[in-house]
Amino acid sequence: MDHDHRDRSVSRRRFLAGAGALGTGALGVAAFGGSSSARATDPSTVDLPFVNGSRPLTSDFPQKSNMILQRSRPPLLETPFEVFDQGVLTPSDRFYVRWHLANIPTSIDPATFRLVIRGHVNKTVNLTLDDLTSKFERFEIVAVNQCSGNGRGFFSPRVPGGEWANGAMGNARWTGVRLKDLLDYAGVRAGALQVRFNGLETGVIPATPDFKKSLAIDHARDGEVMVAYLMNDQPLPLLNGYPIRLVVPGWYATYWVKMLNNVDARRQFLDCQGLPDPRHSFGQCSSRPDRVQARADQRHAAALVHHQSARRRNNTAGPADAGARHRLWRLPRPSESAVLCRQGAELDRNQARR
Repeated sequence: MDHDHRDRSVSRRRFLAGAGALGTGALGVAAFGGSSSARATDPSTVDLPFVNGSRPLTSDFPQKSNMILQRSRPPLLETPFEVFDQGVLTPSDRFYVRWHLANIPTSIDPATFRLVIRGHVNKTVNLTLDDLTSKFERFEIVAVNQCSGNGRGFFSPRVPGGEWANGAMGNARWTGVRLKDLLDYAGVRAGALQVRFNGLETGVIPATPDFKKSLAIDHARDGEVMVAYLMNDQPLPLLNGYPIRLVVPGWYATYWVKMLNNVDARRQFLDCQGLPDPRHSFGQCSSRPDRVQARADQRHAAALVHHQSARRRNNTAGPADAGARHRLWRLPRPSESAVLCRQGAELDRNQARR
């Protein structure tokens, strides 16, 4: 048995073993809705360094420990800042959570789950989790996942949305399948311009549009965008997108669709409602062609801490700027990361004392 095949076998066994623990009925509904989920078992709180910054710490959500509770439904859980001092990779149980729509499956049956690839392809395919772990070459990358609203609580004047401090980000090792390999398996036909992604989250009322995101076809096939089934060498936590999620390195987390179940190759650019987008790839749900490329070994959480600190020092709008809506800013080299982390942490401590 060659080395690559042995790695795939070990990865597949690890994923399927963890999947059993996340099967139907394994996780409680109380973690996602109702006032009970907002009560932390530990009554302690944390004071974030901005106006009205007091937040409870909670371990009430499944597979999560001692998180800052921003909202209970849909869940918004922030990683405490000190977690980033403990290592380059953010532990999965301390990794932040951000959902857009309130109806999230509280359990997934790995035996019946399917990923559908359809649209402008030679054949529509329905892939099982076993297919993903056994039929395709395994791909792995270390990449930062950051909410585009990270640091919103520092804005002045205040703006609508979750009032995050600096903890709406995390760095993890993602293992799965290149999106390019999945598209090649379905056979993307000539003329495809865009790939659209959808997950299992839905709105409370039927009229709520699905939360869909799109990438230009060249971006989707660049060999770096992937579908992940492991996070830090373990199955994804349910709240971080189990059983699979899209990983788009170098782009804000709004594109990293969780509980991914539908990949749709399109012949025209569409907006969020599925209508033709006259702005082509500059629509809210579409890819920007000026994506910043960053090496995987530069994607450290410490670099993003520096980004947040620099943004506050310069009093700039950060991710809200039109030129940076859909991408992360260029990150420094690894040799700079430790210094930047210490500088960013010291700046936050000084501001907290004021």
